[in-house]
Amino acid sequence: MLLLLGSCTSDPHPGYRDLGKGTYLRLLALGDGERVPSDSDRITLALRIGPVNGGAGSVFSGDRGLVLSDIAGTGLGNAVAQLHMGDSASILGLCRDLPWSGLDLTHLRPVSDTLLIDVHIRVRSIRDPAQVRAEESRFQGWKADQEADERRVLLAYLGEHEIDTISYWGSGMYVQVADSGVGPHARSGDAVTVAYVGRFLDGRVFDDNHGPDGPLHFRLGDPDQVIRGLEMGLYALGKGGRGTLIVPSALAFGHKGSALGIVPPFTTVVYEIELLDLEHSPQVGN
Repeated sequence: MLLLLGSCTSDPHPGYRDLGKGTYLRLLALGDGERVPSDSDRITLALRIGPVNGGAGSVFSGDRGLVLSDIAGTGLGNAVAQLHMGDSASILGLCRDLPWSGLDLTHLRPVSDTLLIDVHIRVRSIRDPAQVRAEESRFQGWKADQEADERRVLLAYLGEHEIDTISYWGSGMYVQVADSGVGPHARSGDAVTVAYVGRFLDGRVFDDNHGPDGPLHFRLGDPDQVIRGLEMGLYALGKGGRGTLIVPSALAFGHKGSALGIVPPFTTVVYEIELLDLEHSPQVGN
């Protein structure tokens, strides 16, 4: 009886294989990949991370792309190194032993070091360095073609509307200041209130904050408030200033377009902006 009890207690996670370093692996489904990744391979993982018995994916659910060496030497890295493309697995480990930094998830790390975490994982892709370089080369070629097409459309627009090229900024943006406003121009750290209308080059409106929700209030320089080009344009205005910004995609919504798909990739946009209110930060002064 004592021997039986001893054998039961030596298997803390039935159905899982002990990989050492406090990590346990259970294969859930086999993929069709023919090889496991090496340290230099770039892999894409579909992850659902959460406490055991606490809801899969409650800490994080989504994809992560990384080079295997980013998590090499950890229990999770050792587990992933045994998986083929398409394989799915459950990996158990203590919170303190998981490579949160290597997964770029430090901001989501639970407080308790001893919390047992279940990482549901599926290997979406495995690419060696040569494949990564080839894909990057193809992407850069495609990107250059798209940027050239966007530039041709923009130049045609500028010619049609007789835009004065003196308003061209080295960043690639065109700025027409109708009224520079009063007092010092806006600076990083200032609190601003902005009314704007966003249009495509054909005049169609895709964004307008003159409605019930009112103007936008934010602090210049804070991340993820407005597109880069709109923020840059505000630096040319004082309180009450107005202007028109012709913003190429590199300073707008980029090669992916807007999050909701309203603005397509590689699309130049036009913003009419008015700096309704401006509160200078202490370092700027009056």
